[in-house]
Amino acid sequence: MPPYIAASIVGLFIVSVFIIDSKRKPNVSYSHWIPFVWFLIVSSRPVAQWFYSASDAVSDASEVGSSPIDATVLTILIILGLFILSKRWGKCSQVLTNNIWLILLVLYCFISISWSDYPSVSFKRWVRGLGTLIMVLVVMTEVCPFETVRTMIRRSAFLTVSLSILVIRYFREIGVYYESWGARGFAGVTTGKNPLGRLCMILGTYFAWEIFTNWKNKNHKSITLYRSELFVNITFVIMILWLLRKADSATSLGCLIIGIGVLLLLSYSSIRKNITFITVALVLVVIIILLLDLDSDFLGIFTKSMDRDLTLTGRTEIWKLCLKFVENPLIGVGYDSFWLGERLDLFWGKVEGHPVQAHNGYIDVYIQIGIIGLFAIAAVMISIYNRIRKTLVNDFELGSIQCIVFIQYLIYNIPEDAFKLHSLYWFSFLLIELIVRNGVQPEVLENQQVNVI
Repeated sequence: MPPYIAASIVGLFIVSVFIIDSKRKPNVSYSHWIPFVWFLIVSSRPVAQWFYSASDAVSDASEVGSSPIDATVLTILIILGLFILSKRWGKCSQVLTNNIWLILLVLYCFISISWSDYPSVSFKRWVRGLGTLIMVLVVMTEVCPFETVRTMIRRSAFLTVSLSILVIRYFREIGVYYESWGARGFAGVTTGKNPLGRLCMILGTYFAWEIFTNWKNKNHKSITLYRSELFVNITFVIMILWLLRKADSATSLGCLIIGIGVLLLLSYSSIRKNITFITVALVLVVIIILLLDLDSDFLGIFTKSMDRDLTLTGRTEIWKLCLKFVENPLIGVGYDSFWLGERLDLFWGKVEGHPVQAHNGYIDVYIQIGIIGLFAIAAVMISIYNRIRKTLVNDFELGSIQCIVFIQYLIYNIPEDAFKLHSLYWFSFLLIELIVRNGVQPEVLENQQVNVI
């Protein structure tokens, strides 16, 4: 099929699913388009990179330097976001007050710039992280944050998933790249196979949850609306699975399987009553197996089932070497400045593949902002866990997706790094975990007969 005909068909398909989705009549304001555009940028590739030639393609967004085009676009979005928040200061201050540990983490990252070897680079990356927080605040101060997040994720999937398949099949100079050693990778509209896998995991988890939730609530909808939503959801699950197969990202596939498994377990009432305990137990078991017994037979079975070697494709060697480069364990080297300059050259001289991350979120936090940073991240996670525990009691539909994403995020950060304040996964994680229905903070109902810890 000629590329221009394929592009026309995909364009008609995108318009069609947008029309079908509009029948849901989501209660969202025009302001949601600002964080929506931000979401599209961080889930695809930097704006300036769309003008690069195929030979300039890279395998990870962290390898792309900032450009005047990107700086201008992101600055405009940040200014617009701040303007919107200035009109909603009452709601904004409430959200900030309810997430004090998150604010302290962002402030500590800013302070750490003062001891970075590359303060200008750290500052630029921190500003992007601050912009992500601003976009989250815009969403959280909407009249209906829950519906706004759902609308943003669905519409971003309509574009990114559809266009990724298009460029991989018919515009390979955009969707396919080659590593320096000749290996072929499929990027779609993202910057590499890992970002594509990560995007598919996030969107796949959401659509699986939508299918399950709509099936439970089908009696409360018109049959036409239910069937149209079901068609869209199943179609995009199939498309996402195809992209995941192309991306060959074992971590993303494994986390998606875990998420769907937890979703199915939640259908049992006995599991639902003890889900918070099960959540903690599952995460602890996985962490203990991967970090304390990396050569166990169990790990061998797991990694071989994912078609990977016992060192998690060389990640364990990177972890050990990262720890040797730490000079100040308490405060680290400064926010997002470890993988730069002479330190990066020395690291590349010892490890093949030219890594630009530790491939472990917890280790990356440790080498960047030290033990203090780890404690700050832990405090954020504990506060989010407490919010999930309350939401599961009052709003199980919302609490279930938060619980699934929470488990996935903690596990995903074992073989990959997703704690950067400006990353897609951090943005998606905050959107889902901080979301509340109709802007009301969850409180535990008195005398509720549910076992929580």
